[in-house]
This record gives sequence, structure tokens and C-alpha cells, in this order.
Amino acid sequence: MNTSNIKIYIIAMLCILNCNYVFGQETKISTEHGITVLQTLASGGSIMYVLLVLSILTVALVLHSFSAVRSQSLIPNSFVKDCTVIVKRGDFARAETIAETSKHLGRDLLQAAIIHRNSPQDKVENAIQNAGTRAISRVHQRIIYLSNIGSLAPMLGLLGTVVGLIQAFNTIAVQSEGAKALMLAGDIRKAMVTTAGGLIVGIPAMGFYFFFKGRLTQITADLEVAGEQLAAAVEDARP
Repeated sequence: MNTSNIKIYIIAMLCILNCNYVFGQETKISTEHGITVLQTLASGGSIMYVLLVLSILTVALVLHSFSAVRSQSLIPNSFVKDCTVIVKRGDFARAETIAETSKHLGRDLLQAAIIHRNSPQDKVENAIQNAGTRAISRVHQRIIYLSNIGSLAPMLGLLGTVVGLIQAFNTIAVQSEGAKALMLAGDIRKAMVTTAGGLIVGIPAMGFYFFFKGRLTQITADLEVAGEQLAAAVEDARP
């Protein structure tokens, strides 16, 4: 485990401990007033269970992306340097072996360079560029789910709000004066809890999506530089 991963896990653990502390404080305060946090969340109805699943998915996607969406994981500098030297001297058999055993984005660029090495130089450059575009698209698919959750969670919260308000109006219209106040409070609480739940899940999801999208922009630039180097190496290897 490298230093970067250790820092990531430390930050994640601190966030979890902080959340546990806040949750514990909230539970203590709420219990003193007769309603626990869990009871408050449960008052949001079935939509809160969907938001809970989305929150778990968000945490899993964020932790995975911290280790997966990194420049050194997707396009290592050593790989680019070694392959450039190998291709430049025309050792394409060795290059094919490296491409078959590699599992990062640089493999796609190298395979494109090998396949089109006898084509005109402009076709070589286009093939490498297209390979890089496809590779980046695959990585983007890993983080697009965060954007989807960030958009879906607030909409689910809004749905819960609308349902709660409908129930509140039904309570006003149907229930007797004695039970109306208590049931109305429960309906309004449901509307507010689902709204808060949707925002609590959606805002971090969108925030991390833009964070990893920024990383991916830098990786795209690194991939373009690597593609240019490989294309130049193919040209140098021509007799």
C-alpha cells in the first residue's frame, strides 16, 4: 500500500469517526426530547430506505474511485517511457507482449500504435487518439454513477415531500380535530425528512463526481501526451 492510499484511508476513517460522533450526539439530544434519529429517519417512509441504499453505493463508489481514478494507476509514467523506447527501436514483438500483460489505459494506446504501425502517420495518430478517447470514456463510466445518484437522490427527496404534503392535506380534510394535530405533524415531518435525506445523499455525490471529473481531465491530458510520444516513436521506427 503506497503513501497516497494510506492518506486516503486515514481521511475516510476520520470522516467515518466524525459521522459516528455527530450521529451519537444527535441521538443523545433527540432521545432527551423523546424522538431518536432512527425514528426520525423511519418517519420518512419507504423513500428513506431507497436513499439509504444510494448512500451506501455512494460511499462504495467514492472509495473505489479514490484508488482507481489516479494518473499513476491509469497511465504510469514508466510505462510510457519504456514503450516509447521499445517502439522507437522497432521491437514490436516486445511491445505486443507488454500490451497483452498491461491492464491500464496505456495498453489501448500501445495496441493502436502496434496495429497501425505500417499505416500513414496521420492514420497512426488518429488511431492512437481514438483509442485514448475510448479508454477515457470507460473510466468516465465508473464515476458517472455518482452524478446519477447526485441527481436522483434530491428528486426522490422531493417525491417524499410531495407525498408528505398530500397526506398532510388529506389529514386536514378528513381527520377530526382531536387527532388532526398529531397526524399533521407526522405528515409534515415526513415531507421535511425526505427532503433533507435527498440533499444529504445528493450533495456529496455530486461534489465527489466533480472532484473525480477534475482528476479525469488531468488524466486525459496525460493520455494525449503519451499518445503523441507513441506516435512519434512509430514514425522514428520506420525504415
